[in-house]
Amino acid sequence: MEERHIQCIAHAVFNALSHLAHHGMVHHRVQAKTIRFTTPDLRIVLSDFEAVTESAASHLDNSDLKDLGFVLLECMEGHALPTERHNMEFIADQRAVNKVFGLTNAEQWSGCKDMVDFLDELFNEKKTASAKYSKPHTFVSSNIQDYECMRPYVELVTLECFTLWTPGD
Repeated sequence: MEERHIQCIAHAVFNALSHLAHHGMVHHRVQAKTIRFTTPDLRIVLSDFEAVTESAASHLDNSDLKDLGFVLLECMEGHALPTERHNMEFIADQRAVNKVFGLTNAEQWSGCKDMVDFLDELFNEKKTASAKYSKPHTFVSSNIQDYECMRPYVELVTLECFTLWTPGD
């Protein structure tokens, strides 16, 4: 995926999480398999609300936003992240040595400053979730008009994306 594809996904899922947070809810299952493309309108939809819990808007944790960050890293990498790279210690270690989250082709993303800054914000544990939702980063707050850029991915979506069944590898 390219930066504009990732921006469309980030924008749609962040807005869904923001809406939930506004109503005091936490999703708890933000993963690549819970994000759906719809046809023919090309909407990107967050699904699988079975684990949603209520929380006071002032006490929302950052778990959904961190999970969104890991989903975006998977989009950048082109496949699921290995377990050892899917944790906050690894992210913190990589950023401490100025690495782009340990991505295989980090140089491909080094020019994507807004996207990298947005990921840094998602993973920032010092800033509250409420603050992140109330003043969203420009990467997701700008109006995205070009959902057409997602068409090749939507056309590749199979029936498995619309069911709870997931085939084995």
